Amino acid sequence: MPVAFSYPKRRNVKPLLYALQQRNIDYRLIERQGVMECWVADEKLARELAQIYEQYAQQQRERISLEGLYNSPVTAVCMLLSILFTLYVWLGGNLERLYIADMVYYPRSWYWSLDLEHLLRLFTPTFMHFGLEHLVFNLISLWFLGNKLEAYLGRTTYILFILLVAAFSNIAQLWVSGPLFGGFSGVVYGLLGACGFYQFYVHANLNVPKGFYILAIIWLLLGVFDVFAMLGMAQMANTAHIAGLAAGLLLAVLIDLFRKIQGITR
Repeated sequence: MPVAFSYPKRRNVKPLLYALQQRNIDYRLIERQGVMECWVADEKLARELAQIYEQYAQQQRERISLEGLYNSPVTAVCMLLSILFTLYVWLGGNLERLYIADMVYYPRSWYWSLDLEHLLRLFTPTFMHFGLEHLVFNLISLWFLGNKLEAYLGRTTYILFILLVAAFSNIAQLWVSGPLFGGFSGVVYGLLGACGFYQFYVHANLNVPKGFYILAIIWLLLGVFDVFAMLGMAQMANTAHIAGLAAGLLLAVLIDLFRKIQGITR
C-alpha cells in the first residue's frame, strides 16, 4: 500500500477521513515519530488524495486557528508584541519613549534624531493601541491576512514587508499630524493591499472574501470623511491607513516583479 499523505498529529483531518469513509475508500493510518501517514490501496488513488490533502492542508494553515498561528510565527510574534505594548500603555507606561518622535508641547511641535533609539521608534507606534476595540480589530485582521501573506511570501520577505510598511505609514502619519498616534492599522491596510494585488492580479489562491476588502475600504472612507469623529469616537490615523495601503500595493508589485525576473513561482 503506498502512502497518500502524511500530517502532524495536531492537524485536524477528521473531515478528510470522514469523506474517505463516505466513499468506501479503504485506508490505514500509521504513526511514525509523531507524524501520521495515510496509506491506501494503489498509486493512482494515492496521487489523487495527495493533491486533495495539500489543498485541505493549505486551507487549514491559512484559517484563523491555533494551527494557522503555529505555522505563521512572524504573525504570531506581531500579535504578541501588540498585546504586550498595549498592556504597557494601559498600565500607565512611559509613552514618550514609544512615540515615533519626541513631542514639544510649547510651542506645539516635535523633533526626531538619527540614532538607534529613534530608528527603533519608527516601528514602536505600530504595536501600541489605546482602545480595546482597536486592538481586537487589528489582531483579528492581522491573524486572518497575516497567515495568508506569510505563507505566500515566505517569512524573510514577510518580515521586510511588515517593517517597510510600518515605517512608511508611521512616517507619513507623523508628517501630517505629529507623533501622538499608534496602532497596527497601517500595516493591516498594507497587508490588505498586497493580498488584493496577489489575489486579483496574480490570481494567487489566498481566498480572502471580497466582502472583507469592501468592508475595509468603507471603514477607510468613513475615517477619511470624519464620520467616526462626528459620532464622538476617537480620531483615526487616516494618513497611516492610506500610506499603508499604498505601500503594501507598491511592495507587492515590486516583489512580484522581482520573482518574475528571478523565475520564482508560487
